[in-house]
Amino acid sequence: MVEFIREMLQKWFYKCHTKAEKTRTQLTPWATELIKERNTYSKKYTVCPIDSVNFNVKDGNKDGLVNLSEKTCSCTKFQVDKLPCRHALTAIRYAKKPFLDFCGDCYKTTSWLEAYSGNIFPVGHPSEWNIP
Repeated sequence: MVEFIREMLQKWFYKCHTKAEKTRTQLTPWATELIKERNTYSKKYTVCPIDSVNFNVKDGNKDGLVNLSEKTCSCTKFQVDKLPCRHALTAIRYAKKPFLDFCGDCYKTTSWLEAYSGNIFPVGHPSEWNIP
């Protein structure tokens, strides 16, 4: 049973690390697609800047109050997801800031690579173990 789990983890780590190495975006594929989707919708929103970090973003339904320095939005998706929500993307674009600065490190490809950088080796047959 333990050997089965070890082998599954070994395959999983190898598969995830290889996929991360092949990724050419700075965010994981999942995060990249989510940002693309949110960005598509956010292009329809309008911005009423309050100051250089606070923005009132109007979406025609429920407006969002975005604070770029605190990485928050009144819709709460920005702070919960650690990825810019639609309102935040609108404010970021208005402020001419790089959106990657507002994405949590856990969504970055470098973190993905690091998470699966370890190797899982077989422990070998018990007769080969060197027990002191």
